[in-house]
Amino acid sequence: MAPRFGCVLGVSLAALVHGSSVINPFSGKCLDVEGESTADEAGIALQGCTDSESQRWKLVEGGALMNFKSGKCLDIKGGSGLTGVWDGTEMILYTCNGGDNQMWVYGGGFIKNPSSGKCLDIAGESKEAGTKVIIYSCHEGENQQWGFSVVMAMMAPAYGKCLDIRDGNMEDGTEAVIWTCSGRKEQQWMLVNGVVINPSSGKCLDIQDQSTSDRAHVILWTCNGGENQKWEDRGGAVVNPYSGKCLDIKGESSSDGTHVILYTCHGSSNQDWMLFGNVRRAALSAGGGRQEL
Repeated sequence: MAPRFGCVLGVSLAALVHGSSVINPFSGKCLDVEGESTADEAGIALQGCTDSESQRWKLVEGGALMNFKSGKCLDIKGGSGLTGVWDGTEMILYTCNGGDNQMWVYGGGFIKNPSSGKCLDIAGESKEAGTKVIIYSCHEGENQQWGFSVVMAMMAPAYGKCLDIRDGNMEDGTEAVIWTCSGRKEQQWMLVNGVVINPSSGKCLDIQDQSTSDRAHVILWTCNGGENQKWEDRGGAVVNPYSGKCLDIKGESSSDGTHVILYTCHGSSNQDWMLFGNVRRAALSAGGGRQEL
């Protein structure tokens, strides 16, 4: 069966065993190999999430992160001697060799190289696509926060409809609605560290005006780490912890274009959500019965 939210909103490196994107939730962008290169010493940068193989990483023995497309590893430029490694040293792709400069541990949202004691970092705290990814002294900043996810659809199983952005408009403030599942970019989501990101826009699922009121609109907005962009699983319901209220289909309607809103949790089917790790599979499931994933 398709998973409920608890499998993915709770971040785990187990998700990396089969490969996933590595996302900075405050920029809404992914760890990417520049130019989709497979060459040694190719640069690593921040880019809009595409779910391409150059953005997918697999955990391998010892704690290395292997790139799916190239079969090569995330590496601190300059070799395995990490004594005195400089802040700002660039990350590269390199043939996997088991060196200390290719080993990583994950905890608290940070990806840390244990030999140097430094963290994976976005240069200059930038959110811009193309920004270099570097190694830097750990400081708990937003540019050192990372999580793991794959592109998913969010379906209301009782209605057979998917969470969608109205008219495919990726501008700040566009309303979230339900729509017949199709696999289009406006129905694609990545879930990481309690944030729900649309990878095509790099923007987050947000409660308009930070409202905690019933019937507040749920919208797309630039990711900012606000409490109105945080979500957690509670038995299939998707809850905003700040308000304690649930992601709700307005009026229990199954019509295309129905608003998705914030509402007091009550356990009805219009507050029940399910994930599909393949958005096209979600469309098939909605059209003709559940499919096994």
